[in-house]
Amino acid sequence: MNPLLVILIVLLIGTALGFMMGCLIQFFDLPPFIITLAGCIWTRPLYVVSIDTIAIDNKVFMAGAHSQINIGGGASFHQAR
Repeated sequence: MNPLLVILIVLLIGTALGFMMGCLIQFFDLPPFIITLAGCIWTRPLYVVSIDTIAIDNKVFMAGAHSQINIGGGASFHQAR
């Protein structure tokens, strides 16, 4: 599967879940901590799909893993190698 499509799908799912939790907080005046905790518990089965390690050897993901983001002043975020 195309890695950029996977990234887009994951971002859309995260946005939708965040919107749903935000609506619960806003419209029902529920505590944000409780809704966030419930969201973490509710979505946990979505990312616990496999108990085995899956090697990712796609060149797009590898480029992202070994990239560096300069934030100015000589500082940067980078993946440890």
